[in-house]
Amino acid sequence: EGLVNKATDPGLLAPDWQTVVQITDMLDGLTPEEVIPVFKLIRKKLGSKNPKVVLLALTIVDSCVKNGDFKVHKVVGSKAFMGAMAALASGKRGADVGAKAAQLVQTWGREFE
Repeated sequence: EGLVNKATDPGLLAPDWQTVVQITDMLDGLTPEEVIPVFKLIRKKLGSKNPKVVLLALTIVDSCVKNGDFKVHKVVGSKAFMGAMAALASGKRGADVGAKAAQLVQTWGREFE
């Protein structure tokens, strides 16, 4: 929880890549059941009213998808998580957030065909 909060701190001027990589590496050592609560917290960050927090959370998710294994892909590909991504892609949290969410979903779709 501490790492996710640190990586989505609204005071950050840019993504904290060291912390993002720590999160990605930490997930590799977890069981599938242990990965779920981490992504529930990230999904909560995706629901933030602060667009900066949402964009930072999207950075975490993208890094985890690109560098994670099947257990990460399974959680991110779940109906609940993809529903959150679809809601963001609609643009209700701002154009930047909507564009980034849509771009990520499209990229993941092409990569995992």
